[in-house]
Amino acid sequence: MYFYLIIMPKTSCNYEELINFTRKLIQTRSLPGEEKEVAELIAHKMEELKYDSIEIDGIGNVIGVIEGASSKPVVMFNGHMDHVAAGPREMWPVDPYSAEIIDNAIWGRAAADMKGALAAMIFAGGKVVEQFRDNLIGTIYVTCVVMEEPSLECIGMKYLFENDGLKADYVIIGEATNFDIANGGRGRIEVEIKTYGKACHSSAPWRGINALYKMAKVLLELEKLNEKLPSHPILGRSSLAVTAISCRPGIPDYDTVPDEATIILERRLVPPENEETALRQFQELLNKLAREDPEFKASVKIREVKVKDYLGNTHILRKVMGRPWIIDENHPLVQEAAKTVEKVIGRKPKIRPYTFGTDANYTAGVLGIPTIGIGPGEEKYTHTYEDHIKIRDLTNAYKVYLELMLKLTRETK
Repeated sequence: MYFYLIIMPKTSCNYEELINFTRKLIQTRSLPGEEKEVAELIAHKMEELKYDSIEIDGIGNVIGVIEGASSKPVVMFNGHMDHVAAGPREMWPVDPYSAEIIDNAIWGRAAADMKGALAAMIFAGGKVVEQFRDNLIGTIYVTCVVMEEPSLECIGMKYLFENDGLKADYVIIGEATNFDIANGGRGRIEVEIKTYGKACHSSAPWRGINALYKMAKVLLELEKLNEKLPSHPILGRSSLAVTAISCRPGIPDYDTVPDEATIILERRLVPPENEETALRQFQELLNKLAREDPEFKASVKIREVKVKDYLGNTHILRKVMGRPWIIDENHPLVQEAAKTVEKVIGRKPKIRPYTFGTDANYTAGVLGIPTIGIGPGEEKYTHTYEDHIKIRDLTNAYKVYLELMLKLTRETK
């Protein structure tokens, strides 16, 4: 497999329009399950740019299609439309939905994660339609998905493949990498552990069994386990983190010894770990505590949550974010992306894995589709009160995506 080298004519777009559209996306609040307005904004822009087809699917994803002379190869450019909450206004240097321009950067919630990348992809697709239609052999999808941010386990991306029936030969994720090439990521699961006791009046605690004391034993064992988890030469350490604890009856029944305690923990996975091996590890830990304490009773399972998309559909979601994934740094997709970045921005990008979960955990980890991550903006500013994207990075992202659209759709055997 190889790629034709394309000598491209002038590829600049109307950068003022790109900047204004990026600002409009940032100014349009789109929390998970509330993406309707931004989805309609994106679909309308794709219509203006004359995409061949635009669809808002059954979960609310926006799918823009640009068709070439052949149905193969299919290259998908993907990003999510939702964002984390802005947080307290006083923590921000600007209104988080103002998209104010300061020192040649656009500031606001979702600037780096990841409305800047979305705008660049959408406009790059528009330039393909306008100027490079005759160069296009394969098909380009620009997919803008819902409900990625609250760790909702690739629900929007899964819908594209499992419900819409889309297929892809390559996937490019636009999450912020500062133009490095992301070639892997750890898997992720959310686990719920419960300990059980016997309720009684707190004035006579000896009459009951305190589920919180039993959970304290679990927490100590989990802290020890975290230090023993394996590492991977590319993806780094696997990990676990307890993120929440509650008990029953709990607040406001302060005078009752709780009969049930619950923790939520996040487990990051590296090969050869998977959901089953991680659950078995937790169960063995609980079995050990039960052998040491006849009163100890506990259970462990993958957490499930109920979510609603902006179209009003309810989904029961099992909290498993795909699987760990790696694409070899010598893969043609990785190498072509690295060459393109170096040409556009003038430096050789690093090839490194994501530290966080992305929709690539599904496309690469589950489906095995060659996938990379490449996006403008710096990861360290995502989910912070300093969320911003440099205008230069926004325009460079447009150039990188445009060139990759043209190169990858000319793949030949």
